Amino acid sequence: EALTAYTDLRNRWPEHADMPLSLFGIAESNRLLGNHVEAAITFRNFADEHWRLPQASQASLKAGDAFLAAGRLGDAEQEYRRVLKDYL
Repeated sequence: EALTAYTDLRNRWPEHADMPLSLFGIAESNRLLGNHVEAAITFRNFADEHWRLPQASQASLKAGDAFLAAGRLGDAEQEYRRVLKDYL
């Protein structure tokens, strides 16, 4: 249900001030549903597009965790290195 609501927000009001956080919500919803690759890609896109928001570092870390859960170790390593390089 949350995934539908976040997606609906992005589709109906793409210029809304909360649109960036809806992308984070979509990623988190996918993670909770076990859609790890989709979650990881969406978290990574959030960090790329909204790098100035305080949630960007958390998105990069969660992207790494989701890639790890999906067994995509190279992608997970890339995200973890990004966290170390860009946010610490």
